[in-house]
Amino acid sequence: MEEIAINSVPSLLSFTEDQSLKEILRVNSVHTEAITNITSLLQQNKFEEALKESELLRQISWDNLHFGDWKSIDPIWRDIYSFSCFSSSICLAFSKNRTESLKWLDYGIVIGGSKFLNPMRKMASILTQKIS
Repeated sequence: MEEIAINSVPSLLSFTEDQSLKEILRVNSVHTEAITNITSLLQQNKFEEALKESELLRQISWDNLHFGDWKSIDPIWRDIYSFSCFSSSICLAFSKNRTESLKWLDYGIVIGGSKFLNPMRKMASILTQKIS
């Protein structure tokens, strides 16, 4: 069974080096700053601060996903929602709140976009084994 340890944060955050995060960062400078800040906090193992930032970003993206006609919503908001759920889940997993962590992965997988599906599924598999 794979352990979730502090040294696994960089591997969980490897998505930051690919096009997915760069594409999400195109939304606007406020969200660029928030995503960059969350990623930096996670890499510094500042999970409590990262969780607060992730929760705020998750609420903003949720609001944008549920504003107006669903056809007119920019799909990038689903990816921002996924990112915020994934980063929240990482923070909660490291604070040993695995059930809550799994809940946010579930929301990110079901409601969010496809950009972060693979890392979220991998982490969900690890957490499910830990909880069982």
